[in-house]
Amino acid sequence: MTARSKMIKAEQSAFWKQHDDDLRRYRADGLTFAEIASLLGVTRSAVLGRAHRTGLSGDEAARQTKREGAVERRRARIARLREQIAGLEKQEAELRTILAELEAQEAADTSKPGARS
Repeated sequence: MTARSKMIKAEQSAFWKQHDDDLRRYRADGLTFAEIASLLGVTRSAVLGRAHRTGLSGDEAARQTKREGAVERRRARIARLREQIAGLEKQEAELRTILAELEAQEAADTSKPGARS
């Protein structure tokens, strides 16, 4: 290892010593790796690598945030489907009313004398 690469490695190590707690806190708050990278002024890949090396890439807080997002999306979809069903039920009721009126008119027309069959 050259003197320059040792210096760079030492600088990187010092940086992460200062920011590991920030990384943990941001992940626990549910921030994405891209958002954390922006806040720390490093690349997303650097944050991903550090999170992987320190065991934060699959931490429970991130999984919980992801699950909560999935639950919210599912609840929103259920609500939309219920609204669609309600709208379809209303349309069905309107169509049944129209059908009943037409059938009543048809029955009245066929009961008249001289009506065609």
